[in-house]
Amino acid sequence: EMDAPAASEVVLVPLYGSSAGSAEEVNVALNALNEARQVLRTVDAYLLGTTAWERAARKGVTNEVSIEELGEFQSQQVLPWTPVEIQALQVVIASIKGQLMRLPNLQFPNRIVCAKTTGLEEGGAAYCRGAHGIFLPVGMVGDLSLETQKEPLETLIVHELWHILSRQMSAQKLSAVYGVIGFEPMGHHLVYPPRLAPLKISNPDSVYIAHVLPISRDKGLVPILLATSNTYEPGSTFFEYLALMFAVLVRTSPPSVAPPLATSTSTSASTATTDSATTATTTTTDTPTPTTDTPSPVWAFALTEGGQYVMLDRSQLPELFWEKIGRNTEYLYHPEEMIAENWKALVLNDTSLPDMHIINNLAAVLTAPAHNTTQ
Repeated sequence: EMDAPAASEVVLVPLYGSSAGSAEEVNVALNALNEARQVLRTVDAYLLGTTAWERAARKGVTNEVSIEELGEFQSQQVLPWTPVEIQALQVVIASIKGQLMRLPNLQFPNRIVCAKTTGLEEGGAAYCRGAHGIFLPVGMVGDLSLETQKEPLETLIVHELWHILSRQMSAQKLSAVYGVIGFEPMGHHLVYPPRLAPLKISNPDSVYIAHVLPISRDKGLVPILLATSNTYEPGSTFFEYLALMFAVLVRTSPPSVAPPLATSTSTSASTATTDSATTATTTTTDTPTPTTDTPSPVWAFALTEGGQYVMLDRSQLPELFWEKIGRNTEYLYHPEEMIAENWKALVLNDTSLPDMHIINNLAAVLTAPAHNTTQ
């Protein structure tokens, strides 16, 4: 067996590609500590999209936290892998490499940085950042001197690898992948209206909502993550405040007719006070007022006649939703997460799931040669 490297040394572990040293070779870099820290402190779309509430909650404080401060705090949570952990990771990544050989034409970046963290920076979750960073919290890595811990680690890394792969895809290819579970491109990023924007919870693995699951000609569903309160109690993690809701969206054809409630002057938008923003269903007339310089959104949050946003919880989802996304996963935060779980089953060759046609369709879309995307 290979000698355990010194803790500070960067270790490259082959993951994918025809042969070592070829242009297509993909390696996972372990203990690339400075690189990992740099990824976390880089002000990217994820950090720019965070709300004031979630920045404080992610840092675990009640005072205001700037975007740069949060990135700096997150970068400070990176830890070195121990020699025992590196040896276990080499075994796990070699196992994943063996499974990925069944899937040709995958476009990974040549270098993927895989770092261990305290977990304090993302509520103890594993996640990806930048184009090539995978971050695994100590609590999910577990004790890698135990043989039994290798399988859960493999499963975790395979899930996160999906997010790295999807970041390399063209918009067209990603939409084809999401189409496997019935989601269609909206043509724009979902815009949160002023009443909901402060309660948004960001997911580093899927920064934007840009795909919708149509349920009729002009209605669709998107999963959204909202905070159940806009005050943060120290000592809790933001996951304790996280509610997964399914927002009903309506398709408006551009140039859109302003929604009936948006006929008042623009002052209505400024009346959204944070203290009244306790639940997403509070009556409101704050539809975003269309401005001349940006085209109107094609998909917008549906409102009841009383001015409430139309939100469903899991138990209220129509049967059509399940028919489209299948019943292979309960992880419904975003089509990106639903696909990551189906990808995991594909890579790990799990044939026990109820909707294998989704996994087969996903495999077909993923392994199609890149030049064949015009169909």
